[in-house]
Amino acid sequence: MLVQLHIENFALIEKLEIQLEKGLNVLTGETGAGKSIVIDAVNLVLGGRGSVEFIRAGHDKALVEAVFATEGLTELGEKLEELGLATPEEDILLMSRELTRSGKNTCRINGRIATLSMYRELGEYLIDIYGQHDHQSLLDAGKHLSLLDQLGDQQFQESKAEFGRLYLKWRQVSRRLEELRAREKDRARQLDLLQFQLQEIDQARLIPGEEGDLFRERQVLSSAEKLSALAAEAYGKLLEGSGRQGAALDLLGEVVSRLKEIGAIDSSVTPLVEAVEGAYYQLEDAAGQLRDYLEGVEFNPARLDIVEDRLALLQRLKRKYGESIAEILAYREQVAAQREDLEGSTEEMDKLQAEAESLLREGQALAVKLTKDRQGLGEDLRERIQKELGDLGMPQVKFAVSFAKPEQWKAHGMEDVEFLISPNPGEPLKPLARIASGGEMSRIMLAMKTILARVDQIPTLIFDEVDAGIGGRAAQAVGEKLALVGRDRQVICVTHSPQVSSFAGTHFYIQKKVQQDRTFTSITRLDREGRIQELARMLGGQSITETTLKHAEEMLQMAKIS
Repeated sequence: MLVQLHIENFALIEKLEIQLEKGLNVLTGETGAGKSIVIDAVNLVLGGRGSVEFIRAGHDKALVEAVFATEGLTELGEKLEELGLATPEEDILLMSRELTRSGKNTCRINGRIATLSMYRELGEYLIDIYGQHDHQSLLDAGKHLSLLDQLGDQQFQESKAEFGRLYLKWRQVSRRLEELRAREKDRARQLDLLQFQLQEIDQARLIPGEEGDLFRERQVLSSAEKLSALAAEAYGKLLEGSGRQGAALDLLGEVVSRLKEIGAIDSSVTPLVEAVEGAYYQLEDAAGQLRDYLEGVEFNPARLDIVEDRLALLQRLKRKYGESIAEILAYREQVAAQREDLEGSTEEMDKLQAEAESLLREGQALAVKLTKDRQGLGEDLRERIQKELGDLGMPQVKFAVSFAKPEQWKAHGMEDVEFLISPNPGEPLKPLARIASGGEMSRIMLAMKTILARVDQIPTLIFDEVDAGIGGRAAQAVGEKLALVGRDRQVICVTHSPQVSSFAGTHFYIQKKVQQDRTFTSITRLDREGRIQELARMLGGQSITETTLKHAEEMLQMAKIS
C-alpha cells in the first residue's frame, strides 16, 4: 500500500508530505484547494504524463516520491525480479520522479535509475485510480477473466489448473509436431538422397582390399602380349635353345654328367654334384611352371574393360564417400543410421498427432465444464454488482459479463471474458473502457471493487469525484461501500461529501493559502474534533453553527456504528 507521499514544487504545492494509513483515507477541502493535485502527483509517480506545467512557478524542477509497503505482493515481487529490481528485504518500494523545465524526466526505483515503462509496469500492481486518470485495472479487458475466475471455489481452481496443464502439454506436443511438419519437405529430400547413397554403395558390392587386386590384374591384362613373348622366349631358352646355343636344361644336364664322372674318381665333389643336380631338377620344375604360365597368359580386352570400369567406379565412390573402401563402408553405416532416424520421425509424427488429438479432446471436455462454471460465476457477479449499483443510486446502470469464443483454445480455457456496462436505459452494453468518465465511472468501479476487492491483488484504490452529483442516501451508500472495500484494501478518496467523509478511518484536510502574493497548499491530518469541524463546514459552508456541529458529530457516530 501507499505509505508515504512526498511532493515538492508541484503545481500549487511547495512542499507536502502525507503519511497514509490502511483502510479508508479521505481528502477534503475547499474547491480549488489542491485535492486533485495530490492525485495528479500520484499518477505522475506511476508513470503518467509529465508536463512542464506541473512545475511550480518560480522553480526549475518538481519532485514526487512515493513509498509503498509491498509485503505479500507476490506478483509485484516477480515483476521486480523480471525488471532486475530485487525486492528490498524490508518490503519497501521507493519510487521517485523528477520533472525539469528542460523537459528531462528522472525516474528512480529504490534509488536506481529506471524508465517510464518500468514505472507503468510496476504501477499496475500498486494502485488503481478511478477518476480522470488512466491507472484503472478494471478497464483492461485482459484482466477480466482472471478476476472472474478468482471468484470460483476450490474445485473450480483445481479444474482450471488441470486445464492449464493439459493446454501446456498440448502446446508442447503441437510445437514439436509443427517442427516436424516444417521439416517434412527437407526430410523427404534428405531421405531420397540417403536412399540413393545407400543404393549406390550397396550396388557396388565392395570388398575390402579388392582395389589392390584390381590394380595388379589391370597391369597384367594391359601387358599380356609382352608377357607372353617374354615367357615364350624364356621357355625356349630353357628347353629348346636358339641357333648354335643349346637349351639351358640340356647344357646343365651335360654339366651334371661331367660332375658325376669326376665324382666317381674324387668323392670330394659329391656335394657339388648334388647341388648342381638339384639345380637341374629345380630348373626343370621352373620350366614346367613357366609352361603353365605361358599357357595361362592371354590377351583379354573384355576383361580389361571390366577391370577398368570397376576401378573407375571405385574412384567415383572414393571422391564422394571416403578415401578408401574401408571409409566408404563406414560412411554407409552412418547413412543407414540417418535414414533410420528420419524414417522414425514419420512414426513420431503419427504418435504426436494422436497425442495432440487426445489432449485436445480431453481439454475440450474440461473446457465445457469451465465455461459452464464461469457462466454461473458471471451471472452471480452480475446480480451482486447490480445490487451494489442500486445501493449507490444507479439502478438504471446495467452490468453484464460477455463470453466470446476465440479461434483457438488458450491456457485459461475456450472463452474470452469482458465486463460490459450500459450507463443509461435504452443504451446497448459497452466495454467498460467506453463508458462515461468522472464520478459516474468512479461509482461503477466502486460497485465492482466492492465485490472484487477481496480477489484483486491491487493493494491501493484511489477514488476521485466518486461523489460527484449525488447526495443524501446515495452519498451515504458510497461512504459505506468505500469503508467496506477499505477492510481489504487501502482506499484513498477525494470527496466533497460529508456523508462519505464520515466513514473515513483517516481524514486529511487540504487548504490553500496566500502568503506574500504566493499561493500554497498545505495538508493537515484531522483528529476527531478537527473532523467534526470539517464535516460541519462541508454541511453548512463557512457558517458553522451548533446545529451543523451536532449533525457532524452524529454523522461520525452513525458511521462508526455502521
